[in-house]
Amino acid sequence: MMEAKQRPTLRMAYIIVLGGVAACSKKQYENSLQLIARMVNRDCDSVFRAEVSVIAKSMPCPID
Repeated sequence: MMEAKQRPTLRMAYIIVLGGVAACSKKQYENSLQLIARMVNRDCDSVFRAEVSVIAKSMPCPID
C-alpha cells in the first residue's frame, strides 16, 4: 500500500519558499504566496494571508 504524500505545514512551506528572503518585489511576493498556498492545499485568501503574516513576523531578521 502506497503512503499518501504528506504536505508541509504552512510555516515549513513559508521557510522553503521565502525563508531567507529579506525583501523582494511585490510581484515575486505574490507569486511566492500562490506557491505556498498550493504547497499546503489552501486558497490564497485573507485568512491565509493573515496566517502568513504571523509567520513572517516570527522569522528572525537576517540583519540581527
